[in-house]
Amino acid sequence: MPVKLYGRDLRYVAVRARRAAERLREVCGLLVDHGGLVRLVQTRNLSKAPCSFWIGRRDWGRVEKAAAVLGSRIVGTFHSHVVSDAVPGPGDLRGAVSGHVMVIVTAWSGEVRAWRIRRRRAFRLKHEVVRATAL
Repeated sequence: MPVKLYGRDLRYVAVRARRAAERLREVCGLLVDHGGLVRLVQTRNLSKAPCSFWIGRRDWGRVEKAAAVLGSRIVGTFHSHVVSDAVPGPGDLRGAVSGHVMVIVTAWSGEVRAWRIRRRRAFRLKHEVVRATAL
């Protein structure tokens, strides 16, 4: 079954990713499942290194609390890649939660790929872009 991603969220992230890439920065955030529809909730990128990301505990906790109030849950992360394809690198895999979904957006092309992370390995998932009219 494909991961259903909200199209407006993806377009917003793609625009932000292109802008951030001009400064060699990645955008990042959390994937929140609202009963089958996954929304992308952008957080701050606390990484100081170029072409990397780090989601802080405070941001993670705030999104987790808000999701719980709505009866939703965090199911993964998303981030952009400045110069590489939308494939998890070694650093992405080291920092990922096993069992979570990872969505990567390539900043220069807007390509989106979804992955299931298990034991520091990535397995490609199908994803579907859902329009607002389908909500």
